[in-house]
Amino acid sequence: MTLFTVSDPQGIEVHCESGQWKEHVLENRPFMSGWENEAEQVIQQPNAIFRDASFSNRRCYYRLRGNGRSYLKVVTERVAEKRHRLITSFPTDAPKQGETILWIEN
Repeated sequence: MTLFTVSDPQGIEVHCESGQWKEHVLENRPFMSGWENEAEQVIQQPNAIFRDASFSNRRCYYRLRGNGRSYLKVVTERVAEKRHRLITSFPTDAPKQGETILWIEN
């Protein structure tokens, strides 16, 4: 079942299935139950988008959280031209070393 489908600032559509959210987010981070809307917002209004350091077909979206001290990171994977699927999401202190900047908020 589709949890959400949204577009990023570069016009890439990101699709998230409820099973993916449960298996790859909540299984490892049960405290993120209810964070689905925040993950959508990260994709729609990120502070920055990076290419993943290990997988060139993945994008990493970052948005500063309300606490101002950490980011919510959303990782997506290309499934077709201008279409991605959510892989995982988690809070982090900073972008991962080796990621390449693709887009930065003005």
